[in-house]
Amino acid sequence: MGRVTETENRHTGEWLRLERISPEEGEDIISIEGSIPAGGEGPPLHHHPRSREDFTVVSGLMGVQLGKEKSFVEAGRSATVDPGTPHTWWNAGEDKLVIKGQLDPAVDFDLFMEAMTRAMNATRTGRPPMIDAAYILDRYPEASRPDFIPKPVQVVLLPLALTVARLLGRSRRYDAE
Repeated sequence: MGRVTETENRHTGEWLRLERISPEEGEDIISIEGSIPAGGEGPPLHHHPRSREDFTVVSGLMGVQLGKEKSFVEAGRSATVDPGTPHTWWNAGEDKLVIKGQLDPAVDFDLFMEAMTRAMNATRTGRPPMIDAAYILDRYPEASRPDFIPKPVQVVLLPLALTVARLLGRSRRYDAE
């Protein structure tokens, strides 16, 4: 068994178990198990620069947005998200949504999720402070990129926030142990 990371977003109830698997050949992959309560939100619109994400709905009904297209994935059905495709998901049903899947290659997705969940859970709103988000996005650039943040903010404000994070030493708490 590889490195296992479990995260739970206290604001949304989203729970993830991420296991890093090192195959004989090739790059590591992340095995994903997750759940979210009825009516719960998943992550904001994002993409994985190099990784393909495959998932299967074990139980419940998943709402999925791939690019601009929205659809639903029922229990027993699967979907694939190609690298670079903006996507998000949510529980579209009345029961708990349970999923399984994988991210290939793993890059630092497990470390990214651990840091971002910690940052979100430390706030009252569930949104990480900009200086924390800027550091985490810079620290794990291949794991996940936001597609919900306007480009001017990404180009101008996130670099400024990153500088502030480093000056204040806030970044150290999000480095992998």
